[in-house]
Amino acid sequence: MIFILDLVLYQYWGFRLDSTPLFYFFSSPKDALASVEAGTIVTGIGVMLVYAVILGVICNYALIRKNNIPAIPMRWKTAGIMLLAVGLLFIPIRGGFTVSVMNLSKAYYSENIRLNHAAVNPCFSFMESLFHQSDFGKQYRFMPPQEANETFGLLTDKPATDSIRELFTCPRPNVIFVILESFMSKVMESLGGMSGVAVNMDKLGNEGVLFTNFYANSFRTDRGLVAILSGYPAQPTTSIMKYPKKTQSLPSISRSLKNAGYDLQYYYGGDADFTNMRSFLVSAGFSRIISDRDFPLRERLSKWGAHDHIVFSRLVSDLESELREPFMKVIQTSS
Repeated sequence: MIFILDLVLYQYWGFRLDSTPLFYFFSSPKDALASVEAGTIVTGIGVMLVYAVILGVICNYALIRKNNIPAIPMRWKTAGIMLLAVGLLFIPIRGGFTVSVMNLSKAYYSENIRLNHAAVNPCFSFMESLFHQSDFGKQYRFMPPQEANETFGLLTDKPATDSIRELFTCPRPNVIFVILESFMSKVMESLGGMSGVAVNMDKLGNEGVLFTNFYANSFRTDRGLVAILSGYPAQPTTSIMKYPKKTQSLPSISRSLKNAGYDLQYYYGGDADFTNMRSFLVSAGFSRIISDRDFPLRERLSKWGAHDHIVFSRLVSDLESELREPFMKVIQTSS
């Protein structure tokens, strides 16, 4: 039934089956069924009945007619093997031994979003969505709608001019993003922090453009990455990165640069499947993602994968042999 529903709904919604149909059905069954053609319902039920008949015939022939009922000693042996096999299945069910558990991001492999959708198991997509659904409408109503709209309007008012001061010496410069994990202004003297700690960062701040009135967008990496690359504000109790059907529609600076002819590459020494990071990066245009699996086991000595100095060495090595320009490279540290 899940596969049939997914097959029918995908052509309308453009993402794999989740708990959304249940929301529409239980909130208004009449309206939910009104948009479904009678022929579609009949065809779906017919396919399920045919499948049930075929499955019943196979089971009847293989188990009942052939009288394949093992003797008592063989039953105990079979039960022991099955119990061991069920225990071992918990490893792939979890997604392996890494810090990330099984999620939709592990199925993403292509720049074509439809191919990624084809790789997703609709049963897994439905069950994961069902157990992780939240009523976001009740979480963020801190003021009357009119006051919220007026405040938001102040934040989104267009500037007096649509042009900005030119900062680069060439029209299509190469771009390198360095995303520092757990970094803060307290260690930078130029931002009012301690002196003699991040001296090179202070030096870069004096040489380039330093934003002195910039505040943290959240307290978790998955929310910060979406804010940095897509300009999407973080939410207090969840992360949009955990919802691939939403992140596939987000704009991003990386996607804009790719459309302008830039070559994209992302470097991270940890597990790129953590909190659905891979699905977000693929949707953001990154076709090449360097993660923990691209480093030998002897270099993955920390809990999160390869240490930062090893990842930076890989980036420097790739930069020295880089032939595709212009490019955008993003490196995310683990500490």
